[in-house]
Amino acid sequence: MKYAEVKDSTIIKTYNELPKVWKNISGFHTLSDIELLNLDWSGNIGYKFYPYIEDEKPNVSTELYNIHGPIQTLDESEKKVYGSWSPSPIATEEAWNIIRTERTQLLYACDWTQLPDAPLTEQQKTNWATYRQVLRDITNQADPFNISWPTEPVA
Repeated sequence: MKYAEVKDSTIIKTYNELPKVWKNISGFHTLSDIELLNLDWSGNIGYKFYPYIEDEKPNVSTELYNIHGPIQTLDESEKKVYGSWSPSPIATEEAWNIIRTERTQLLYACDWTQLPDAPLTEQQKTNWATYRQVLRDITNQADPFNISWPTEPVA
């Protein structure tokens, strides 16, 4: 379990596991959650260790979103600290530039399908040509943060 060190209602630090020694306490990691909730008994006035619960990072493109966090929130009534992540989109024009770059790479990767001596049937060449046109039209979609990419045809 993760813990947050709290002093006088301020989050000081988070720990993936409790340290074996902390301030004047040896065997600190063996203390119970109840003993950790208020360390006044140990001479460390105002210090507490609360369970730290962190949300998972959002599953979004890190090219199109900046992810902030974890933003830590102290809940004294529940005696817990929560960590949350917050995605915010990059500028729309920058997002379109990223989409165009990815589109260009996909087009380069299948240029060979349009060569006269490509080892494809006429139907396969037509399927690839259609795919490539959908890629070229990708910027006609309304939202760069919600692009519907075409499926690559079978060669």
